[in-house]
Amino acid sequence: MNFPLSEKKLEKDILKKDKREALRIGAIGIGEKALYLNSFYIDRMYYIPIEAVERVYKRVAMSKGGFSGKGIFASLSYLVVEYDGGKEKACLIRKEWRVDEALSEIRKRFPAIPTMSKRAEEKLRAEEAEEKAKLLPKLSEEAEGALSEIEKAEAILLRREDLYQNLAVQAKRERMVQSTNPYYGHFALLLFLGAVLCLFSAFFLYKNGEQSLAIVLLGFALMLLMMGLRVRPTGKNNREAVKKEYEESIRKMKEYLPGDFPLPPQYAHPFCLKWMRQSILEGKATTVREAYFLLKKELKELDSTKQVSQKVYDRIIIIKPMFLAAEYQDSF
Repeated sequence: MNFPLSEKKLEKDILKKDKREALRIGAIGIGEKALYLNSFYIDRMYYIPIEAVERVYKRVAMSKGGFSGKGIFASLSYLVVEYDGGKEKACLIRKEWRVDEALSEIRKRFPAIPTMSKRAEEKLRAEEAEEKAKLLPKLSEEAEGALSEIEKAEAILLRREDLYQNLAVQAKRERMVQSTNPYYGHFALLLFLGAVLCLFSAFFLYKNGEQSLAIVLLGFALMLLMMGLRVRPTGKNNREAVKKEYEESIRKMKEYLPGDFPLPPQYAHPFCLKWMRQSILEGKATTVREAYFLLKKELKELDSTKQVSQKVYDRIIIIKPMFLAAEYQDSF
């Protein structure tokens, strides 16, 4: 069953066919006629016809732990859909890269739908004006040649969006695993043992007529079991498996790229090239090599104490994990 959020609705037969053929990205769906959005518990429960959609964008809410990089809470990512003259539906998506994937697909299918908030668009225009003011009035012949090389490299990458997006995702996973305390595995084991102990105690008390205490212990056992399941390593989420997928994403990128590509394969992302291009346009670098090493230097210096524009931040959260996962190495 799908519940319409908009005053505009689809006919039952059209809705059924469109939802069946819709591309599923996590908890949401993107059809030709509508967007299918999740509730807190149920995937693709609601729908909004495309003709009613006015704007779709990402919203990221950071917890205190998310800003510091510590704690059990990280960023909370939402896909926000504006429709019907100002109404809004915000869908919580656990994995931020899923939101980016959905926005990328919406841009391809429905280029007329804005994929940034109004506030973000205004800030972007102001940032672009500020960037334009920094540009050199005229570039040297060497700098022009470097720009041409970067533009050719960017065109090569844009032909394989699947490769560079997968590389960014796997690099972020690898970085998360590198930053994970190895004692979490031991903690999970203790939780499992605690759950088993509670179960045995509950069974013993139940047999002796202490049903109320048995129910309490059973509740503790289930709680400990669920906590253990969340923190334990799995077949697809352990150091070895994540590292293997990360290295495989680099291998595929290396096979695709030409030998004279201006970036090592582990950093092959259009955002890196755009950063290098901006450095040349502002006169901070003259050659591709200078721009690359300046990119590394600036990324190393950026931390939570630095204030950057939204445009720069959007690039940092994608490419900095790539450099951190590879430990800023120039070869792989």
